[in-house]
Amino acid sequence: MLSLVTSLPLFYAGLTQSWLWALVAGLVATGVMLAFGGGWMALIFLAATAMPVIVLVRQALLAQPLQDGGLIWYPVDRLAWWLGGIGLLFGLGVFMVMETGPFRETVDQVFQAVFATAEMSETDLARFQEMFRRIIPPVFAGSTMLLLVFNGALAQWIARRSGRAVRAELPLAGLRLPMAAAVALAAASLGSAVIPGDAGLLLATAAAVLSTLFVLQGLAVAHRLIGSRTGGGGGLAIFYVAALIMLFVLTPLVILMLMLLGVADCFLDLRRRNTSGTGT
Repeated sequence: MLSLVTSLPLFYAGLTQSWLWALVAGLVATGVMLAFGGGWMALIFLAATAMPVIVLVRQALLAQPLQDGGLIWYPVDRLAWWLGGIGLLFGLGVFMVMETGPFRETVDQVFQAVFATAEMSETDLARFQEMFRRIIPPVFAGSTMLLLVFNGALAQWIARRSGRAVRAELPLAGLRLPMAAAVALAAASLGSAVIPGDAGLLLATAAAVLSTLFVLQGLAVAHRLIGSRTGGGGGLAIFYVAALIMLFVLTPLVILMLMLLGVADCFLDLRRRNTSGTGT
């Protein structure tokens, strides 16, 4: 469980100070990983945890000053695309690692050991291995994005509660993806289903990244609709607790529902009649 919140301290350091503090915290944590886990563990932590946090914190804290002394913060929409880029790079990185000889040999040995007692032909085993190979990069890309969002949102909430947040809020309810993103999601999903080989796998990874962004937009829609009807506060708290419980029990169904809600919002603008909501 603790591995799921490894980026939380880095987010908190950055969101309460600056991205440089996130950089320092990331380097210190990488050094600890190097000392106790070895070079490969340190490299994986740096690439998969520290660097994404540093990039996202830097972008989130960008602001332009106004004449009245206020600030215009970096838009949440653009921050979401940075998150998507990180997810895509992570999926491509996993894909490249899976193409290496040692990894393929390890996977082959694991599959042969697991299915040694099963009555499975060589053809079926090869087909199962290929399915595993096509699933892993998209799953890693999407799960990495969701973990970053979870840890970043939790760190921002703690920072606000403690009165130390540099940026007052990151309004999730304001996230809006263009229609072109929905079209790209449909094209990537279709392409991944009909195009074989590496090209299809890369399209599947792109579809997973876009799907995750629409999951976040679906969450933004639900946040706005529920907040506008309950006045925020307790209603939103109940919604997020219920959503978290359902996510663990019915993960694929909940993710699919949120993604479809986000896609529908692109075309129907479900939040137009709820502009009086909390917007937080």
